[in-house]
Amino acid sequence: MVKQPWKKGEKPYLLAGKNGQRMLVLSARQNKRTYNQSKSKTAIMVNGSGKIAVQSGVLPISGNMVVLITSRSSGRWIIPKGYVEKGMSPAESAAKEAWEEAGVVGRVLPVAIGTYSFRRPSGLFSVTVYPFEVESLLDRWEEMHVRKRRLVTPAEAVKMIVHKELRSLVTDYFTRRFDH
Repeated sequence: MVKQPWKKGEKPYLLAGKNGQRMLVLSARQNKRTYNQSKSKTAIMVNGSGKIAVQSGVLPISGNMVVLITSRSSGRWIIPKGYVEKGMSPAESAAKEAWEEAGVVGRVLPVAIGTYSFRRPSGLFSVTVYPFEVESLLDRWEEMHVRKRRLVTPAEAVKMIVHKELRSLVTDYFTRRFDH
């Protein structure tokens, strides 16, 4: 019998993986002994081998507004994000993505908001999101011809973001920010 990697009372759920693999996902809040009580999701491979692509992103905040961009493929409203580049920390890499994808310059705050995951045909991705204080919005930027950019209120941002986990991170962040 294979020992389960979760404790009694925890509620893992399965995601379908590539080529019949199954991904067991535990909420980090449930698995405090391993994942440091963050709100992130952590994936463990079960019955197969595979990798999770690590990315980082920012939630750009300009005063009381949020900067959202569209994805290049679907046109859905998202945040700037991308692969963590060699020689850069996740926060530094996320700031670079914000500049390239959204034309925003500013400061990444050191404590992550949380982590969300998504699946593409190429695999599973995990994105750590940092708050980003926008200092300036550029009139011209690298991906301005392939993405839209919009400044919206936090409430509008929550309505515009389709991805459920990302929407939840943004909602939780602004709830905590305005409650204090």
